[in-house]
Amino acid sequence: LSYEKSKETRARMNYLKRPGPALALALLLSRSSTSTAAPNCDDAVGNGLCPDAFSLSEMGECLIAKRAEVDENCQVYVDINQACGSAMERCGDGIQWGSDAILCVTQWTRKDDLSADCADALLKLPEDKPAAEPEVSEEESEASKKKREKRKAARKRAANDVRGHDVRGHSAQTPL
Repeated sequence: LSYEKSKETRARMNYLKRPGPALALALLLSRSSTSTAAPNCDDAVGNGLCPDAFSLSEMGECLIAKRAEVDENCQVYVDINQACGSAMERCGDGIQWGSDAILCVTQWTRKDDLSADCADALLKLPEDKPAAEPEVSEEESEASKKKREKRKAARKRAANDVRGHDVRGHSAQTPL
């Protein structure tokens, strides 16, 4: 009787361990990469493109099959996952088709270790553009400079107070 019960319990636990579509979606969406410009298929998955996919690999198979139905951003993501699969395997299990897929091949893997197909697929990545510098008038610029210098001097005084030095950098304590 206890053997049957434990067998039933193990079966129930294995069922609970199997990720459902909601969990797969949550994993894809919650583990967002640090770069906002990295391509992904979050919108397609979030809109129910692959409702029967229970794992990242099933999600990948679905995205490949439905590549024509997704936006250009997602197509780039699919292309990179297909071309760079072997490089992603070296990053670890669960990387391919996950949120760290792009990080794996752009930051965690040396460019020399990428296949030619993978390197070509990475050329489709959008380039990160630096944020444009806001235009500042001369008056604002001068005022900002003065504030910055004031804060810097205050920080230096505070650091010297903590170290026990006077403003000129000499020890404020008398030698023994």
